[in-house]
Amino acid sequence: MIVFTGCFGWGADGRLGLLPQENGPSADGHEIFAERGIRRCLREPMVCSALEPADLAGLERICERLPQLVPAAPSVLDHGDLWCGSVVADPAGEPVFIDPAVGWTWAESDFSMTYCCAPLPDRFFRAYEEISPCPTAGGTACPCRTVRDVVPYLFLPRNQTVDGEGPPASRGS
Repeated sequence: MIVFTGCFGWGADGRLGLLPQENGPSADGHEIFAERGIRRCLREPMVCSALEPADLAGLERICERLPQLVPAAPSVLDHGDLWCGSVVADPAGEPVFIDPAVGWTWAESDFSMTYCCAPLPDRFFRAYEEISPCPTAGGTACPCRTVRDVVPYLFLPRNQTVDGEGPPASRGS
């Protein structure tokens, strides 16, 4: 794991699902997660129309309380979108990872997307732990980190997801 204590973000903007993702640097991981990960989606009409006012208020409360909910941690070079759709075949047919959401963020963020898709086997987390110890590997990542990964599903046509397995809520995630 490459640790960088200077800032969070990335040198170029990217995508968060169907949305543009603002990735400019920030010294505050909580600010970048709340503003660019959650609140950025809450400004979208499709999200506002898909959620009840109480849901929107709840997401705002998560953003406000993020420093109390998620302990401060240094930024690490993170895949940022780690799920089965990030594995593709190279020209020789071998599996390789693609990095559509790479950036400097909390190490735990790598795991948040894994909870939005079909569950990964325990051996995945054990192998990750052998290479790069993370205090929350193996299923204990803070649930509010997953919010950033679930909200963009509201931009997909009803009952369609990128992995073809239905919306995360229908899978008990």
